[in-house]
Amino acid sequence: LLNECDISINDLDEIVQWEVFSRRVNASESTLSPESFVRAFGSFGRGWVQGYTSELDRVTDEISGSVQWRSKKRGLMIHKKKIESAVHILSRSGQKNMLFVGDKDVGKETLIENIGTLLRKDEMENGKELTRLLVLRTEEILSGYKHPDRVLLRALSKAEKAGKFVIIIKDISLFMQSSDSNVRTVLSKFLQSKSIGVFAVASADSYHKYVKGNSAFDSQFEKIYVEAASGKEALSTLMVRSIQLQKEKGKNTYITFRALKMLLRLTERYMTNAGLPGSAISVLEDAILTANNEKQKYVLESHIRKAISLKARVDVEDVSTDEKQKLLQLKETLSTSIIGQDESIDALVGALKRAKMDINAGNRPLGTFLFLGPTGVGKTHTAKILSNEYFGGEESLIRVDMNEYGTEESVYGIIGDTNPSGSGQSYLTKRVQDHPFSLLLLDEIEKAHPAVLNVFLQILDEGHLTDNKGKKTDFRNTIIIATSNAGALFIRDFIAKNSNKKKDEFKKSLVDTIIKDRTFSPEFINRFDEVLLYYPLNIHDTISIALLMLDGIVTEIAEKKGFNIRVEEDIVAEIVKRGYSVEFGAREMRRVIVDIIENYLADYLLQNKAKRGDTIKISLKEVKDYLKSKE
Repeated sequence: LLNECDISINDLDEIVQWEVFSRRVNASESTLSPESFVRAFGSFGRGWVQGYTSELDRVTDEISGSVQWRSKKRGLMIHKKKIESAVHILSRSGQKNMLFVGDKDVGKETLIENIGTLLRKDEMENGKELTRLLVLRTEEILSGYKHPDRVLLRALSKAEKAGKFVIIIKDISLFMQSSDSNVRTVLSKFLQSKSIGVFAVASADSYHKYVKGNSAFDSQFEKIYVEAASGKEALSTLMVRSIQLQKEKGKNTYITFRALKMLLRLTERYMTNAGLPGSAISVLEDAILTANNEKQKYVLESHIRKAISLKARVDVEDVSTDEKQKLLQLKETLSTSIIGQDESIDALVGALKRAKMDINAGNRPLGTFLFLGPTGVGKTHTAKILSNEYFGGEESLIRVDMNEYGTEESVYGIIGDTNPSGSGQSYLTKRVQDHPFSLLLLDEIEKAHPAVLNVFLQILDEGHLTDNKGKKTDFRNTIIIATSNAGALFIRDFIAKNSNKKKDEFKKSLVDTIIKDRTFSPEFINRFDEVLLYYPLNIHDTISIALLMLDGIVTEIAEKKGFNIRVEEDIVAEIVKRGYSVEFGAREMRRVIVDIIENYLADYLLQNKAKRGDTIKISLKEVKDYLKSKE
C-alpha cells in the first residue's frame, strides 16, 4: 500500500510526527489562563522581590513571559546540545556572557529564547530566584540620547543591584561600530560583572569584522557557534511552522507532505545565502501566499519550486516540454558554434542534462572539467558559448584569470584577506554568491601557485569554499571549467609522430607527462569529473571557424545597416591562410577578419554611397588590392 502511494516507512513516521505536532500546537491555552495573564501583564509583585528598575525598563523590553508561551506554541526545541551548554554556563559563579555567532536565519534568537525557557524551568523546579530576560534597545540608546554611555551606565547599574538579569543584545556589532568609545567602555565594564549575564548576537561576518579584532572585548564572551539546523531538525521545525502559518495566513489552505519534503530539499540546495530553518520558513510563507492567490486548496510542489526560483534566482521549476526539447537539442546547438571538439560537447551536455533533471552528486558542483589543449583551439570560446546557450548570458560567466594568482600571497585573493576591519571578501566568492547558478571559468590554471590550487581542491571536492572569516560560499550550482595550455608542445609533437594513436591512449600519455612535469598533482587532476582534450584544428575545422566568424559579421551588419554582404569563397581560404598557425591555432583569425573584411567595408562605405537593401560583394582581388594599398 505504501509503495502504491509512493511513501516510504520513514515518510510514514514523519507524517505521524507531523500529526503529533499539529495536536500539540492546536491545543492552545484558554485566553483566561494564568499563562495568558503573565504574558500580557508580567508577573505580579516583581518589584517587591527584585527591586524597582525604572532606568533599566526604559531602555529594554522584557521577554521572560513571552518566551515561555512561544516555547509551548513552538512545540519543539532544536540545537539542544547548545541549549544545555548555555544553561550550564549560566549556572556558574563567574561570568555568564555568551556571544551567539551564526549566519542569517539559522535561529540564533530562537536559540536564546529556548535557553530562557529551559533556565526558567530549572529555576522553578529547584526554587531558585527567577532570571529576567531583557532585550536591550540598542539602536534607541545609540541614536536617541545625547549621552548614550550615561544612559547605559545607569541602566546596567540598576540591573547589577536589583536581581538576576540576562541582557540580550541582538546586534553587538552596533556597539563596536559606534563612534562613541565611552559606550563600549561601559559595556566592557559590565561584561566583567558576575551578577549580569549578557547574551549578544552577531552574524559570522560582523563578528569577524567588528568583534574578533578587539581581543579584550571578545575574550569576555563564551562563543556559541550556531550552525544551520540538521535535516531532521529543520523538517520538524517546518512541520510546526507550517501548522502555525496555515492558521495565520491561509485557514483554507493545506500543505502537502510532498511539498514540505521538497521545500527542505530545494532550500538546502539552492538557498545557500541563508540558513535553515529560517530560509525554508520564508519560502513556505511565499508558497502559501501564492496558493491563496491562485485560490488553491493545497500548497503543491509547483508552488514551492516557483518560490525557490524567485528567491534563489535559479530556475528549479518543472521542466517544460520546450525546455526538454532544448536540452535534447543542446548538443546540436553547441556543435554549430564549437568546432572540432565533439568529445567536450558530449561531456558538457551530459552534465547539464543531469543537473536539470536533478540527477547529480548533491555535494559537488554540477560539473567540473579540465580542458587541456594548445592556444586558439576553442577552450575559452566553449565556456562563452555555454554561458550564452544554457546559463542565459555572459553575465553568468565568472571568469578568473589565473595569471593573477601566481604567488603564494595571492591565495588571499581567493579566500579573502585576514584584516578584521576589511571586507575580507574576494571577487570570486562575491560573484558566486550574487550568481549562484553560473559557469566558473578558471583561465590558464597552470599559472596559479600550488597554494591557490589547493584551495580549489576543496571547491572541486566538497562544493563549497570557507573563507578566512569563516563564511561559506556554495559552489554546488556552478559548472567549473579550468583551461590549460599545459602540454601544448607535447600535443603538437605527439600528434605529428603518432597520428594514428587512439584518443584514450593519447590522453593518458598527456596526463602522465603533465604530472611528471609537476604542472599539476595527481590529486588535483583526479578531482575533475573529466579531463577533456582540445586537439589542434585540422584544415576543415579552421574553414568552418572562418565561415562562422564571417557569418556573425555579415549578420550583424545586415541587422544594423540593412546591407547584404556577399563574400567570395576564395576569401575564406585567404583568411585561414593568414589567421591560423600550429602554434596559436585560430586565435589570430579574428584579427585577420578585421583587417580583411571590416576595415575594407569601412573604407568602402566612406568612398561609396550605399542604402539599406543594397548588396555589397567582396572579391579576393579587391581585398588583395586594398591590402596592398595599405602597405
